[in-house]
Amino acid sequence: MKNSENMYKKVIDKYYNELPDKVEKNMSTDEIILSDKLNLALNKLDILKPDILNCNINILEIIKKGELIKQNRKNSLEFIYFISLSALIISSLILITFYFGDNFFVYYELLTFIFMPIVIIPLAKLLQTGGN
Repeated sequence: MKNSENMYKKVIDKYYNELPDKVEKNMSTDEIILSDKLNLALNKLDILKPDILNCNINILEIIKKGELIKQNRKNSLEFIYFISLSALIISSLILITFYFGDNFFVYYELLTFIFMPIVIIPLAKLLQTGGN
């Protein structure tokens, strides 16, 4: 156990060039085989190093692109909701006007152009100031 442990230490020292030249020449056959296996394994791992170093990933840019995609989806959905709701309101006004006659449309215009601004402007001011 102790001998194999020393053998591993010697092979690792040889790989990192920490052994004196005279000790390297006196290595046993098992140590040379182990050294060759270690060199082969480390050479296989060295193949991966350039690929990892050349991989420049800009995480901040990826996050910004993701947020932009998310915002575009949200804007598209809001636009679809707006168009759908507008079409629903306009079609319901047309149907109600046909049902009740022209008088409904006149009352609706009075409500929209006279009374709604009287109500909406104070509400908007109240919401903007937070009730203060």
